[in-house]
Amino acid sequence: MDNLLQRQFNAVIAGRTLEMVDVLKHELSLFPQSLAKSGGEINTTSKADLINILMAVFHIPSYVPDADMKTCVLVVGHALIHSLEKPHGCQTFDDLAGVFIQIATR
Repeated sequence: MDNLLQRQFNAVIAGRTLEMVDVLKHELSLFPQSLAKSGGEINTTSKADLINILMAVFHIPSYVPDADMKTCVLVVGHALIHSLEKPHGCQTFDDLAGVFIQIATR
């Protein structure tokens, strides 16, 4: 992928026009760059530990609330998008957004 971006960058420097639509219709990498080391190895994480730390720091009790209490579900959008991979039939960002909204508002 770096080679493709370098060639496109060189083309722009040489005076050729490059349409951003053409660039963005290709996957930029096989995996999210924020989740990998520079060599391409996926970082290992223990995100499940974070909830315990947050609950301890902010003194949040871990219990199931009574039915008459207002509740909500928090959706980590970035994690949801990456867990979706590439849903069948999605050709544009708008298609992906529609799938994301359907899942988040169930």
